[in-house]
Amino acid sequence: MSILVEKVQKRKYTGRQIIAELSSYIRENEHAAGIRLPTDEQLARRYGVSLKTVQRAMSVLTERGLVLRRRGQGTYCCEAQKKQKKQKIGLFLWQRNHLDPYPDLSHTLFDALTVEMTNSLEAANFDCSLILEDTENKAKLRLFKTDLAQFDLVIAAAGVLETAEAYLRNSPTPVILINDDVVHPGPWHQVVYDYSPGFEAALRHFMKQGKRRFFVSALYKADVSRRRLEALREVARRLGLDDQALLVYEGASELVSTLLAGRKCAEHYCRERLYHYPVISTSDYITYGFLSHTKEQGLQAGRDFQLISYDNLEGELEKNSLKLDFSAISHPLREARLALVKMAEELTDKQKKTEPYYRVYMVPAKNLVLRSSS
Repeated sequence: MSILVEKVQKRKYTGRQIIAELSSYIRENEHAAGIRLPTDEQLARRYGVSLKTVQRAMSVLTERGLVLRRRGQGTYCCEAQKKQKKQKIGLFLWQRNHLDPYPDLSHTLFDALTVEMTNSLEAANFDCSLILEDTENKAKLRLFKTDLAQFDLVIAAAGVLETAEAYLRNSPTPVILINDDVVHPGPWHQVVYDYSPGFEAALRHFMKQGKRRFFVSALYKADVSRRRLEALREVARRLGLDDQALLVYEGASELVSTLLAGRKCAEHYCRERLYHYPVISTSDYITYGFLSHTKEQGLQAGRDFQLISYDNLEGELEKNSLKLDFSAISHPLREARLALVKMAEELTDKQKKTEPYYRVYMVPAKNLVLRSSS
């Protein structure tokens, strides 16, 4: 029974028993490194002990090097056996645009996820150097001014290939590309998102209700939205739906804004009175815009129409006021972090011979969370 996902059996625990159980889990589970443990309060409830008992147990585990505690961020499992020398990682990620009109949403998409990724790698005993890149100035990436030979491994957002492909092809250090949904052939390893399982779950959910036509809200000329549409269309074909099953509306606005595009999609949906069509949204940003307009029209998801959204943010938002409680295909952020840690450990394992091929880990978005909107 996994102590991370299930409740422990009802019995009285002591601090020593909590230490023993958590220690055993971390030592025996080879994939534990980088996993964030429940909060102290949650552990106290699970074990039926006081908060002080859990905190004392955590202090012991920290001293033994089995967990890493970060104030305000959580507690992470470490490797049971520390490497004698930490492997150095250069982590090149996008920073949030300071002029972003939606800072609360983008904080979750950029800042919080960067912290989670860094913590997971450091909990696995890597020494991370975080370099934040400006999305508005890709021609002058800090990557170009960095000596990659100082690192044992380079991890970079795949978007840097737009201007840095040639530079990374000549990297003296192994490279892992992350945060993307397409495989880029080249001398690098990749962790890639697979949208198909989630969209299949969404279509099957509606098809069980007898639905055969769907309104799809998307963003005009956006690469990610386009690839999600391709995945959705391919799934629809596999499920035997005809070409007219998906009524796709690509919202466009003079400003490059997914929220405004979502409002455009909703305006069309309401104007044409398509409420009998369940909505499948390719982005939660689009969904936020979509729902802002339908709310103004006095419409409520789940009551007046049905909606399932692809979700980067809803499950990660810190402010409850931002949560709209819509049904969603959960973006596999945690699974991608664990895949990244596993790949990093394999590529920096000095005991293994260098392999003459490149790895691609496909991380499926397969978790459909049904809430009131569907």
